[in-house]
Amino acid sequence: MFRGSSYHKNVIFGKRTVKDGEVCSLWTLEGRQKVIKGPKRQWIWRSSVRFLERVVAHQHQYLVVQHANGILEHIQGPKTMYVDPVQHVTIKVKDSVDVDSFEVLVVYTEQALGQPSSSKIADAELQNTSPLATSSQVHRRLVHGPTTFTPTANERIQHFAWHQQKAESDLSVSTSSSGSSTPRMPGIEKFTKLSLLQQQQYVTVSDVITSDNVKIAVNLMIFYQCTDVDKMLDATNDPTGDFVNAVCADIMTFASGNTYQSFLEKTSSLSGKEIYPTLMQRAEAVGFCINKVIYRGYQGTDHMQKLHESSVKSRAQLQVSAEEVSQKEKLKTLEEKSRAERAEAQRREEAASQEHIFKMELDKHRHNLELNNRKHEENLRQADEEHQQKLTQAVSIAKEHVNHLSSMKAAGVDITKLVIGQLQAQSRSSASHNPDKVIQIQTGGNFRDIFRNLEAEQDINPTF
Repeated sequence: MFRGSSYHKNVIFGKRTVKDGEVCSLWTLEGRQKVIKGPKRQWIWRSSVRFLERVVAHQHQYLVVQHANGILEHIQGPKTMYVDPVQHVTIKVKDSVDVDSFEVLVVYTEQALGQPSSSKIADAELQNTSPLATSSQVHRRLVHGPTTFTPTANERIQHFAWHQQKAESDLSVSTSSSGSSTPRMPGIEKFTKLSLLQQQQYVTVSDVITSDNVKIAVNLMIFYQCTDVDKMLDATNDPTGDFVNAVCADIMTFASGNTYQSFLEKTSSLSGKEIYPTLMQRAEAVGFCINKVIYRGYQGTDHMQKLHESSVKSRAQLQVSAEEVSQKEKLKTLEEKSRAERAEAQRREEAASQEHIFKMELDKHRHNLELNNRKHEENLRQADEEHQQKLTQAVSIAKEHVNHLSSMKAAGVDITKLVIGQLQAQSRSSASHNPDKVIQIQTGGNFRDIFRNLEAEQDINPTF
């Protein structure tokens, strides 16, 4: 176990073992100091023994050393030092600042100007210290992430303390009949790393009075983002407080031009940026951008709240009644439409049935007509064939008769008398009346020509 500054003994005669990693300080009766570093075994004679406190800083820390001569020094870790009361006032361990890529540090650096006077140089040499300059100048710079920043002894990081609403008022604000609401606390949000991302702030604007003297409290949420850090540092030390004041002015102006009822009807416009000109101008002046403003509701006095609830209930009942009437009308319209559709479907079905019947009858008529045409054509064909057969038969009989007559003529028979006798016999056997014509055949010509002339005079159908 290592001993530290809590170990303090007065030794007349004795010894002490200083282990490796320990450092002790001996003061003699004359007041002289002797520093002993371990490992070592030390004999002591009438001296005061005190072990020095060890201070360790790792690689993400640094040591703040306040020397006895007044000089302040920052030493980057990893580093181990022992607090020597002769040389040091204090040695403290502090963490380096981790800066993300969306964050920025505001660092002020003090630089010495001018030369120290000769008397100050002499005093510093007697006190074994460095002479100080007569004056200094401070410069500001921005440290952007990602990085791990360790300030030097002449640098300091700016601490911000901005306006912020209490945590319990972020979700709701209880407003009494007198109009008092949960207060907003300036300077409650403290930090050193300035975020460049979009931030949001809950704001409750209380004691808002409409044109008809109704007092309400309006709840808003503002989304903002820092766009110019240098402009912000030069223009304000509390931008969120400026936003609260600006939005209060805009809401007061908006409410003063509207009655309570018209205010309720126009609450949707409170979620836009058009009615916040003061807020937009102030944000631009301090290097910020207002992305959007969201309306989160309002609170009024108990009496106004009851009246509003009653009005909302009445409107809800009227809306329900209107919905019922609308539903009935829609149902009636739907039924009429269904009936009309059914009637139209039935009409189309009947028309299709009639059209089908007409088509079947037409097909039947066409079929019958086609059959009749075919039958008539067949009858004509058969009649023509019978006529051709009869004609062929008649021609054949006539040819045979001609041949017979030719053979008889060749035998010396008088053909004229023979033909006249046959015709007279046919006339007597038919209708027992005299023939209309008497044909006399001259034998002086060709028999075939005579017979051809005979066919031209009448239709001959001889029977032998």
